[in-house]
Amino acid sequence: MPKTRRGGGGPFASVMAGYMLSAVLRGSPSAAAENAREVGDLVIYDGGVTFLKPLHDATLEMFGWADDLTFAQMIGWLIDRHVDGTIGQFIDVEKGYRIEVDRYWTKATLKCHPAAPLLDKHLDGWRKFLALSGVPESDISASLPDRNPDGSLRRPMEVNFHTPILHEVKVSYGVDRERNRNAWRQFRELKDERQGDRYGSESVTQKTLMAVAEVFK
Repeated sequence: MPKTRRGGGGPFASVMAGYMLSAVLRGSPSAAAENAREVGDLVIYDGGVTFLKPLHDATLEMFGWADDLTFAQMIGWLIDRHVDGTIGQFIDVEKGYRIEVDRYWTKATLKCHPAAPLLDKHLDGWRKFLALSGVPESDISASLPDRNPDGSLRRPMEVNFHTPILHEVKVSYGVDRERNRNAWRQFRELKDERQGDRYGSESVTQKTLMAVAEVFK
């Protein structure tokens, strides 16, 4: 919550709801505030390899997201889109979407079906990704994600979020070795502190976000 005089009594933004949902996703009441920061501050992740960048960029363009979007901000964005009625311009709501958090707390995923007008952007990102991966031009069309007869994706697209420390490793790798080593050491130390309760996953349902959006309305 904002560190202001009014605190929780002040205006409540949708991103705060994102942090609150992040707080309860790992089921430890005593660590709720810590979980909110760790899970809510996961950053959108491009896979860490150059040839995945076109797919990552296509996703950002589709949703109008910033390159440093956090998990809590993404949840807030979904809530806002339900509030203003524009969710259908981005996601095929009838096919649903699912948000999952790994109990390792280092990873979260949004699984969704892009709305039809945006599907071409998503597939264009795939074409560029496949080309950079070395797939021959003649085979690229056959290598694209499978589609249903109505043109929609057979499997949902996945948008991944990772820890800021892993993001730090990705950014500094091969550029600043000392910074890279320090970030990786911090990451290992944090994981070692949490040997228990690290398996399985928790999820935020579409129904939950729609209910929260009704409150904001």
